[in-house]
Amino acid sequence: MIYSDAKGTYAEFMVFLLVYASYADYELSTSEITRIKSKFDPLLVDRVITHYDRLSDYERLNYIMQNKGEYFKSEKDIQNLLDEIELQFKSDGEYSKLEKGLNKFLKHMLNEEWK
Repeated sequence: MIYSDAKGTYAEFMVFLLVYASYADYELSTSEITRIKSKFDPLLVDRVITHYDRLSDYERLNYIMQNKGEYFKSEKDIQNLLDEIELQFKSDGEYSKLEKGLNKFLKHMLNEEWK
């Protein structure tokens, strides 16, 4: 189970990040969910979405910041993650200004330490 201060598995964390990215335009579209479910266990995706919806914005960011170093230790790991997130942004057929803004924020956030 995902809680804002708990360590998740790699798959949970990746699903969480992809869901987080998908909500950049305040909507998790069917095509975005379909893409995530094509990469991860659909039951896991549904479980992560349910827990994601229960968290505050602070708890979501805290979960990302507390767990990112566990799975993404090098610049190459982070770049691969950012490439995956960009593909997720584009999975619904558009790459909106909100998604581009979140992409810049995520680049900064994934390279910073949580204070």
